[in-house]
Amino acid sequence: MPRASSVASHAGTYWAHLADISSAWHKTYLTRELRVALFLTHACGWTQEEIAKHEQVSQRAISKRLTRGLELLTNHLNNGTIHTEEAAA
Repeated sequence: MPRASSVASHAGTYWAHLADISSAWHKTYLTRELRVALFLTHACGWTQEEIAKHEQVSQRAISKRLTRGLELLTNHLNNGTIHTEEAAA
């Protein structure tokens, strides 16, 4: 496993991105359906078809969930907005 640079200016932005994503994941209201779609796609590398089969919905429904989930996370990262349950619907 490669070592991180001891000089902060040479370390890159990996940890900053990780902190931002973690913050958005915890502070943005995401329904279970949105979280599952986002996690299985981006963390596990599943295709939309695989997730649709797992969740017993159409591929189009998964596509919409991914789009909406990414919109909410991006909005939080860009504006610092903490969303409510109504925003995730």
